[in-house]
Amino acid sequence: MPWDTIRAAIKPAVDPFKPYLTQLKSEHDVRTAKDAEFVFIRDKLALAQKLMAEKTVSLNEADRRAQHADIEAQQLAMENIRRKAKGEEPLKELKKEDEDAAAAEPDKVKPEDDAYLSETGRILLDYLKLNTAVAKH
Repeated sequence: MPWDTIRAAIKPAVDPFKPYLTQLKSEHDVRTAKDAEFVFIRDKLALAQKLMAEKTVSLNEADRRAQHADIEAQQLAMENIRRKAKGEEPLKELKKEDEDAAAAEPDKVKPEDDAYLSETGRILLDYLKLNTAVAKH
């Protein structure tokens, strides 16, 4: 019904980004394939998906502890790869951080350290390089 729909902000026929999307996406993919933060995020997501896909849990305590130690070792290896790429010291063990404490301090992250924000800026610069009419304004 017309009263319960939201009109598109950008009409598909006049979408200014559509001609550039494939090139912007390919440049984004090339950049993020080498970026340590994005590699870390992809690896962390793959591990989480693998763990979510497991449908069984061992009732043997030794097996469960070994599985938990293996998961922690994988997480530590991923974190150390990320830290090494950023020029930081590797960790000997993961800290048991409280999730509430991490969520309560979002101001600690500098804007230049935010991978998503930085990549958004790079995509915008790529778009401005491709579309010189917008860049002149």
